[in-house]
Amino acid sequence: MSGVYLSAAVRFKEHGIKTILLEAKNRIGGRIFTDGKLELGAQWIHGGCPGNPLFNYASTKKLLGSKVKRVGDDQEDDYPTGYFYTSQGRIIDRDISNKAWDIYENINDETEFSFKNAEPSLQGQSLGEFYKKRVKEEIRKLKKDDYSRNEMKDIEMVVESLSLMLAGYLGDSLEEASLYLYGSSEELPGEDVVVPDGLNSIINALAQDMDSNFELEKPVEKIKWSSEGVEVVTKDRVYNADHAIVTVPIGVLQTQDLFSPQLDDKKKRGIENMRGGRISKIFLEFDKPFWNEGEGNINFVWTKKDIDGANLPEEWFKTVNGFDEVEGTNDTLIMWVVGSAAEYVDKLGDKEILEQAGKLLRRFTGDPALSLPNKVRRHPWLADPYALGTWSYPSIYSTHQDYKELSTPLPSPTVPRLLLAGEHVHPQYWSFMHGARLSGIEQADKIAEFMKK
Repeated sequence: MSGVYLSAAVRFKEHGIKTILLEAKNRIGGRIFTDGKLELGAQWIHGGCPGNPLFNYASTKKLLGSKVKRVGDDQEDDYPTGYFYTSQGRIIDRDISNKAWDIYENINDETEFSFKNAEPSLQGQSLGEFYKKRVKEEIRKLKKDDYSRNEMKDIEMVVESLSLMLAGYLGDSLEEASLYLYGSSEELPGEDVVVPDGLNSIINALAQDMDSNFELEKPVEKIKWSSEGVEVVTKDRVYNADHAIVTVPIGVLQTQDLFSPQLDDKKKRGIENMRGGRISKIFLEFDKPFWNEGEGNINFVWTKKDIDGANLPEEWFKTVNGFDEVEGTNDTLIMWVVGSAAEYVDKLGDKEILEQAGKLLRRFTGDPALSLPNKVRRHPWLADPYALGTWSYPSIYSTHQDYKELSTPLPSPTVPRLLLAGEHVHPQYWSFMHGARLSGIEQADKIAEFMKK
């Protein structure tokens, strides 16, 4: 029972419509999962502004504190905090890493405008292909009078390695991501907002606001639908209803035969084209933290040989782009593993992860005596049968029309019996929590409008 369906349930209450919610897990929240001070799933509200319905809801419920805290509030400039370290333990000069970051940001901006500029020639081109090409072009523009040969090599090495940061933001390796559609998910202003008591506080507020019965540990085995209504089958019960909103993640839709009859061909193609996201979010706790507050971020600079020659997924650690401090803690760092490496690491034991994380820290800092992490905290989303992924993105096979098809009710817009909802359904804010919330509200409104007739 994710935030998307909770948002829909609250909307149904506003319309005076009774609902029942079925959740496969033993908790509500879906891919929002707060564990103490750590967010094992979604991390922040992306876009702290009145244009964000999730931010507005949290503000209305007084969940953001007396003053909104944004990630990077304490930063002196727009460059990443912490130094950049090579895999040989050398620190990159700050002016050089800043120049590399400027190039990275310019390329990233170009990817976001590819859709807004309506360049259909870019359809079918991958984000990874474009990034590599643009890095080469930007490096060729550097003037030899401004930088030494070694400095130019360092700039190139940092920008190439920053592809892992872009992959972390996308939520997967860049090779299959659509360049054209990457910018179709609008990034709202207002930075990333920290929810002081965790994102679960939003889930709990939504649960209190709805007027629905809900049942936990009720995995659905089959959803039968027709123009007359729906029949939802679980292991021990059959539920009959006039309408159903299905909010399972895209990874589950791709792997489970849930519907009878099957979805129409356009929906099936849209689901097949999309990707569920592959990222493993790993928190590392230290008995003896080696950093002072604000100085724990370590940015990795892998060589081109390191990246291109990585034996993935076994060398999963070569997709890690660094370690970052975690808000609200003074003893925890976070690292991200992406792509096939994430699928691999989600099946590894904590001991092996701790060992490799320690090796990374000592290798990149060059300090063989650096204190090591002693505990791992994580949720293996890629191995979770009710998630099978993190957040969605369009592949090189996707079209923007896919989102419209996925959001279209069955059997027809005028008779909305079966509807899909979630961040993977929203054409403007896919991958974001506010996209999931909007999707749930919009689908609930379609049902309410039908019931008025």
